[in-house]
Amino acid sequence: MELDYLREFIELSKGKSISQTARELNTSQSALSRHLQVLESEFKAELLTRLGNDTQLTPEGEVVLDLAKSVIGSYDRVVDAFAHNVSKNQDLTISGHVDAPEDSVLFLNASRALMAFSGDATVRFSSPNSRNEIAYRDALLSGDVDVVFLWGNILRFFKDDTVFSSRVIVSRPWKVVVEKSNPLAHKGVLTLQDLAGQTLIHFVGERYTSSWRSLESFLAKKGVPVKERLVRCASLYDYLTTPLEGAALMFPPPSNTLLNDEERGTVMLDIEADESFALNMYAIFRKSCKQELIEQYLDLVEREFAASMNFSDKEPIFPARR
Repeated sequence: MELDYLREFIELSKGKSISQTARELNTSQSALSRHLQVLESEFKAELLTRLGNDTQLTPEGEVVLDLAKSVIGSYDRVVDAFAHNVSKNQDLTISGHVDAPEDSVLFLNASRALMAFSGDATVRFSSPNSRNEIAYRDALLSGDVDVVFLWGNILRFFKDDTVFSSRVIVSRPWKVVVEKSNPLAHKGVLTLQDLAGQTLIHFVGERYTSSWRSLESFLAKKGVPVKERLVRCASLYDYLTTPLEGAALMFPPPSNTLLNDEERGTVMLDIEADESFALNMYAIFRKSCKQELIEQYLDLVEREFAASMNFSDKEPIFPARR
């Protein structure tokens, strides 16, 4: 029996069509069907039934699924344990939203602390070709990356809790940036209802989609209708320097003064809301991968971010666009 056939069967058990599963596994539908037939021949039982385009496990399939998860889980744990023992150096490769200037320093501080604490630990940064959540998930599964740090509503891409673990590293409250000519600028602290009917800048780009989903979902739950102005965003520089032109910019920065910009005539305002009105950064990692070293590093990163929340006056990190 091929272990890869069991891995494929675990994916097939999720109810998607064989063709869709084949595309996600980067194989052909005919090959996937053939491998399923091998398993059914091996166990002398029908394991899947088709419901239109979707699939459903038979009772026998449920039993084989439990076996497959147990076998694959045990195999992966042994492989990871042996790999850990063979390597003298403890290496971590991290990726994700770790490139914002004010946050990069925090990751570097945590990396230096880990290397000082562990002696032979090395932390490397990796930037995948694509910055969407699926690319980060694939990098974790392939072993190219050990931990990814992502902002926003991203857990649905890592929902298999037999494979992935997640941890909130920092939670930053949303704030509002407006021009000083905006009537909201004179209110000091806003309520959520002050945002009703306002036009919010919706940045479109791989990095910012999940953050907008978080904000949009919260406002919808609170019954706060807003308008959107779509703006293509290629970098953090675009995010921080795009002209507001009467719209409001929602941003969860580490410092209240980060976007108070006299040249652009903008001001950042707090919002009265419960603690759930915040943007979370999640650390995602495989359960079977370097667990102890990862937990040590995450403790250090979390400590750095907690300390950063105490920063007071801070100059804008980007100049005004002219």
